[in-house]
Amino acid sequence: MKWHRKQQRGRQEMLLSQQLQPSPQLHSKDFFELIMDVIFTLVDGDIGSVVIYDKLSDTPHVLVEKALTRHGAQLLADARVMQLTKKVVRDGKAIILDSGKASEEELNWLRQYGVSALIASPMISVNDVIGAICVASKTRKRFKQSEVETVCQITSKLGELFLSLLPIPSDHISLRRYLESTVCIDTSQLLERNLDMLLHLGLLVTQCEVGVFVLCSPRTKRVKTIIMHGDKEAIERLKEHFKAHMGNSDLEAFVIEDVHRILSQFMKYYFASVANSSGTVGGFFLFGDGNDFPPGRKQQVIAQIATFTGTVIERIASMYVLERAIWTDPVTGLVNRQCWLAKTEEELARARRMNLPVSVVLIDLDGFKAINDFLGHAKGDIVLKHVGSVLRRHVRRYDVVARLGGDEFAILLPATPPSGAMVVAERARSLIESLDLSNVLGCATRLTASIGVATAPSAGETPEKLLEAADRALTTAKHLGKNRIVRDERSKENGEMAWANISLMFDTRMLKWFVNRICHEINNPAQGILGIIELLLRREETTAEDIKDELLKVQNLVLRIRSVTHKLATASHADLVKYAQEFAETMRRISHEDNSESEGATNKANA
Repeated sequence: MKWHRKQQRGRQEMLLSQQLQPSPQLHSKDFFELIMDVIFTLVDGDIGSVVIYDKLSDTPHVLVEKALTRHGAQLLADARVMQLTKKVVRDGKAIILDSGKASEEELNWLRQYGVSALIASPMISVNDVIGAICVASKTRKRFKQSEVETVCQITSKLGELFLSLLPIPSDHISLRRYLESTVCIDTSQLLERNLDMLLHLGLLVTQCEVGVFVLCSPRTKRVKTIIMHGDKEAIERLKEHFKAHMGNSDLEAFVIEDVHRILSQFMKYYFASVANSSGTVGGFFLFGDGNDFPPGRKQQVIAQIATFTGTVIERIASMYVLERAIWTDPVTGLVNRQCWLAKTEEELARARRMNLPVSVVLIDLDGFKAINDFLGHAKGDIVLKHVGSVLRRHVRRYDVVARLGGDEFAILLPATPPSGAMVVAERARSLIESLDLSNVLGCATRLTASIGVATAPSAGETPEKLLEAADRALTTAKHLGKNRIVRDERSKENGEMAWANISLMFDTRMLKWFVNRICHEINNPAQGILGIIELLLRREETTAEDIKDELLKVQNLVLRIRSVTHKLATASHADLVKYAQEFAETMRRISHEDNSESEGATNKANA
């Protein structure tokens, strides 16, 4: 019982720590210290604290405290400050204590700590107060209204901005696998998330129209990427401005000074260089007049955010090096077994929620041991590199290709039924068989592969069981003569599962029409056309023009649907809803045209 309570308390502490961190690597303390510095700059602050409030336990957690003097530290230790903070959290309203809004008793209390004004403002996330920021000034006797409004606006949106960027674990993912998948797999996404947060912060503080990060190589100063946020119309104008000056040239053809010159011609702007121990790694731009703070203060805020950005980039770059060392196969550059298992568990959890299939293709090279034995391990590594490269180039961007060890490769196929996995497996087998490695190996070598295919949930609901099922199928393929594909006997097509998600997008009438009218003509175009010709020939009066018109209708129908179905079939999880809506709209339009033609024909016949 004691152990259970201890475990439960540890779990609560872990969840709280996850809620307080913008990423597993960049601690919330760093982020809030930046916020505190920015607010100090805006209101001449000297003392401040950030408090996160846990309503379940009715306990405040002091996240950051900054005091430039001993008296300031004593003020933060005063119980009255915590009482003010609790009141702000409870009421959801800011408290201002200065010469214009505080009583004489409150001012005397501040003066004993050498402070003349104080503001405490709530942090809000999804209409819920999660904490408060308290800032005091020794020099200000009264805050300007614009300063109060800006501080309240920053803190009110800060909680939502901060928590919206958190990676949230799924119910079905173990803590270890969750940490593995979020900490070490997608450092590029982690960098983008943190840069988004800093751009939002810059726009929030200054009220400018557009924020831009330009990132470059610290060695060559060649531009690598440009990230923009802000007013949509202003961003479109900025893009047109870029296009007019850059033409069709590749982004990396420009150095950061070129981009700075182009951006400086757009509109009024503020700029700060982004640097770290590697040198200059980019620039931070804010465009527009913004709020009525003095330009010098805005420039100081931008410089503070740019300095923090340089630190963020350096940390994530270090993590990327660590990721490559821990999660990547050194021979092929693919992810390794541990990383692949973490991603597989993540996809299985998503598939359970959405009732989707997840397939695994397990590939083993035939006769690879002979290449190592007779040509040497260096030549064997070359073969593995070429196989890994060809597999990675011929899958969707969200499929995961891994080298599990030796000459064994695996492909994770999210939202893919057994039939789709068999298509991918045959493509992989054919590509490996067609590899011409005679030039790199120095002799003619025929390479083939045996492949096993398994699909969750019927073949297994954990990564290990799914891999075990695929391995059994692979062993069968080896016993049957190699260079072939075998599907696990339990990985059967699940028609209800395959159509469950589509039926959510379309109503029943549209779904039936789609199946009867579209699938037959796309999957069996020859039969579909012959069927239409057969119907035409049954007419009493049929001309060549009638047949031509109907065939053109079928061709136009298939061409209209092909593009949108290709988008839907290859869409990432993020784009799936968008393309599904586009697909549904296309179907409705075609259905409407079809019904209109039928009504027209009926009216004509009646006439």
